[in-house]
Amino acid sequence: MALRRAEHEGTNLGADALPLDRLGRPPAMTPEKVAYALQLLAEPNRTMTSIAKLLGVSRSTLYNALPGLVPAQRDDQAALQDR
Repeated sequence: MALRRAEHEGTNLGADALPLDRLGRPPAMTPEKVAYALQLLAEPNRTMTSIAKLLGVSRSTLYNALPGLVPAQRDDQAALQDR
């Protein structure tokens, strides 16, 4: 029982001693990638899909990182909603 208690205490001490600001997986979209994505969006022939591929992230990750953007609707979907 003493060994188990010592392991538990060592685990807690180890976590407290880490100099990390956050734990877990690092974000896919860094501030630099967000700035680059916004720069690419200003180009007229760029799509969200092409930007996502260029940055190495999914389209949903790109939309989550740029919350002011709304996914574009295809013409056939827009026509169905107008009925």
